[in-house]
This record gives sequence, structure tokens and C-alpha cells, in this order.
Amino acid sequence: PLLEIIESFFYFDSSLRDLPDLPMIQIEAAELVWRKLDSLLSGFNLEIIRQTGSFFDPRLHEAVEKPPETTGRLIVTRILRPGYLYRGQVARAAKVILGEPPEMGK
Repeated sequence: PLLEIIESFFYFDSSLRDLPDLPMIQIEAAELVWRKLDSLLSGFNLEIIRQTGSFFDPRLHEAVEKPPETTGRLIVTRILRPGYLYRGQVARAAKVILGEPPEMGK
């Protein structure tokens, strides 16, 4: 049940962040809830895989969509379904959409 609650909040938070011009106070409130949920999960040796902007790791991520032609490493641009680590081991990989990282210096 705990993971179902966490996953429900993930989808709620994702839908909020898709709104244009989301007020910073709402983003900060969601981050506060995430910090509390992450702390709660750590007490059960669980960690949620929900970060975007990190490099694709096939151990942690299941790519659902990626650019057709890529020349380098890809980053996670969107999480479709969060994943979980239990005691440091992947219990469920996150389903993700991949993209190319922004070019440095531009």
C-alpha cells in the first residue's frame, strides 16, 4: 500500500508540473513532500527512481522511447512510471523517455 500511495503522488506531481506557469510555491511544496516521502521510504530500505536529467542506465531504466538517431549518451527526459530500489537492488526499473543532453556552453 505504501508504494501505491507514493506512485499516486508521483502521477499527481507529474500532472502538476505539466501545467504552464506553475507557481514556484507549488513546486517547493511538492519538493517538501518528496523529501518527507524519501525519508519515509529510506526507513523501509526503499528508494524511488524518479529523477530526470540523469544519464540513461539500463539497470535503472527501461527505455520506452528514444531519439531515432543518436551519437552519444542519452539522458532521461521524462519518467512514465517510477521504479524502485530495495536495499540498493533494482526491484522495478523506471519506464522512461530518453533524449540527447543539452550541449554544454549553449
